[in-house]
Amino acid sequence: MNIEVLEKLMEKKQIRSYYQLAKLVDIPYTSLLDLIHGRGLRATNIKLLADFFEVTIDCLMNPTTYYHVLLENNEIKSYLLLTKEEQYQAFQILLTQTY
Repeated sequence: MNIEVLEKLMEKKQIRSYYQLAKLVDIPYTSLLDLIHGRGLRATNIKLLADFFEVTIDCLMNPTTYYHVLLENNEIKSYLLLTKEEQYQAFQILLTQTY
């Protein structure tokens, strides 16, 4: 389980604790803690989390991927794109950039 991604998703939904998340997703708190600590990686619980946050299972399980964009002023901006919608919006912005 990618904790960095999980915590960013929780932050977006204003979920302040793993206990609160477990209640919202309707999985036992101890099962959620097992996932977080890399024990008991039950596919059904991972799927419930992915569905709740509207992301893919890969998003929750794979290493964090940051996207870097070079802006017109030569500044680099980094993005952590989690949902398909965020990825689509970023791609649209990149397509409209002129170089």
